[in-house]
Amino acid sequence: MSAADGEIVAYTDDDASPDPHWLQYLAWTYLHTDYAAVGGPNIPPPEDGPIAECVSNAPGEPVHVLITDRDAEHIPGCNCSFRKDRLIDVGGFDPQFRTAGDDVDVCWRLLEHGYKIGFQPGAMVWHHRRNSLKSYWSQQRGYGRAEALLEAKWPSKYNTTGNVKWAGRIYGRGLLHRLRRERVYHGLWGTAPFQKLYSPILKAAPPALTPEWYLLSLALAALLISAPRAVISVAAIPLFIWIVIPLLGIAKSIAEAAFLHDKFRYRLLTGGLHIVQPLARLSGRFAQEWRRTESQKEPQWAALRSRVLRIWSEQWNAPEDWLRSLEALLVSENGVVRRGDDFDNWDLETLAGMAGAARLKIGIEEHGAGKQMVLFRLWPRVNWLSLTVPCLFAFVSAVAFVDQHFWIGSFFGILVLLVVFRVFTDCSVAITRLHDSVERLTQRKPAADQGVNLVVYLGSS
Repeated sequence: MSAADGEIVAYTDDDASPDPHWLQYLAWTYLHTDYAAVGGPNIPPPEDGPIAECVSNAPGEPVHVLITDRDAEHIPGCNCSFRKDRLIDVGGFDPQFRTAGDDVDVCWRLLEHGYKIGFQPGAMVWHHRRNSLKSYWSQQRGYGRAEALLEAKWPSKYNTTGNVKWAGRIYGRGLLHRLRRERVYHGLWGTAPFQKLYSPILKAAPPALTPEWYLLSLALAALLISAPRAVISVAAIPLFIWIVIPLLGIAKSIAEAAFLHDKFRYRLLTGGLHIVQPLARLSGRFAQEWRRTESQKEPQWAALRSRVLRIWSEQWNAPEDWLRSLEALLVSENGVVRRGDDFDNWDLETLAGMAGAARLKIGIEEHGAGKQMVLFRLWPRVNWLSLTVPCLFAFVSAVAFVDQHFWIGSFFGILVLLVVFRVFTDCSVAITRLHDSVERLTQRKPAADQGVNLVVYLGSS
């Protein structure tokens, strides 16, 4: 970027070969649009061999994410270009991303600065896939390390289980189809002028492509093996359904994929890669010290109940300004903060652990002459997995006691208490952090305000 003399900086990888007209399509797009970045598809060469073809039909390959037919949320680093001044404006590529994640980070920063990213389907590159299982494992572990770095830098882009939440549709091979469900569109922080019922595309990874699904399945299988016979007879069928249905989805996806080397063993190998890839990602995450934070002063616990905090302001500010100030306070305390998206009925969420979180929604009463009563509603939120696990343990414990296996019943009963205690602790700490941050908000001005301290009263109910 620093050495480039032109207005456009284009990037590709050392394992990619651009099409002869690659730069022509990119330049034409820049001439006719105001995109800050433009990318195109990357296609595996057909002559790379059967192993590379299996890898290209497995998850974890470079993909582009489109919001519309032309507007993109992400363009992969093997086929991307930028207006040099816009790339410099967002600070260029972050050097902490050594093997992957740099393209995702720079695209999110461009969008955060209000720039647009474009997709040009004619600007293609031939991108060679990994041609051995060892190199594929190493690549996916590198992607896992990059995901850990990205989540630490962009916590609002990830869900509770550590999987990225895309705003657009993901295009690529090795992806499973998902069902749709209708949701109410609220807009970011409730700013949508007309709230409607939509059927958005679900962009998170299917369960069978996440490491958590495999870990939970193995834990449930081990639990079932050690359980009394009465538990096995009752729980075997639900566990069978939990494991088999996602695997059938993988099998259906592989059966519908187009293979040049169309032999059963290659499709079977592709199915194995679907299982290996999430485990490699999880290995990379933990190698990067995933979700390990520096020790900090533990806040006091709070009651697990919904509450409303009120702030009286003598000067008007937009709801977004209050929320940005509160978000900045939470981030300054090394808190993991997430913004509600366009379909959520909450504005901010902070995590205190894997088991629990707390959410906040803002409401403002206008009192004329620029005076406001700002209301923050806070409530705890429990991760669905944290509810499922103790219910399963409690079920096993109850059946064990009925079947007179008192040691097994006591063991799983203690596990229930430990999980419930962790849920209570995480939710309580998260509520306290939100409560303390709102109180600290009375000591600083909102993000868009340039005047004096606005807040003179803080109440709670």
